[in-house]
Amino acid sequence: WLNLTSNEIDALHVGGLMHDIGKIAIPDQILRKPGALTREEYELMKQHPTRGAEILAHVSFPWDVLPIVKYHHERWDGKGYPEGLRGEEIPFLARIVAVADAFHAMISDRAYRPALSLDEAVRRIWAEAGKQFDPNLVPLFAKMVESQSIPLKVNE
Repeated sequence: WLNLTSNEIDALHVGGLMHDIGKIAIPDQILRKPGALTREEYELMKQHPTRGAEILAHVSFPWDVLPIVKYHHERWDGKGYPEGLRGEEIPFLARIVAVADAFHAMISDRAYRPALSLDEAVRRIWAEAGKQFDPNLVPLFAKMVESQSIPLKVNE
């Protein structure tokens, strides 16, 4: 689908597994809070990509996973974090994980809301094409979900 090299696939796999490791530095009461975060709590939460990259900087990987971990919350429109990168400035594999991470969050139960249906989650991903997400990745992702090319386990 994306013509990735085997090295990029491995980096994507490991980076996808490790992308939120920085959340171990975020207090549990923030991570599990059932309501909206305060401004201060949100600012702490926004540190998790950088904290994750700092943690993994001391680990020797044969793949370049740090950009995935650090930049998976950047937005195509430049309104993301930690650095406010936009468009092609965001590493490609981090853009892929951004879509997958958001989709996973949508189809999972959260303390503050129940899981969305696959159809609703795909609609929301489409709505963010060119804003939150790379507009070239969204159609490919939607096609993969609709064709069941990626294994999904949905809360029912």
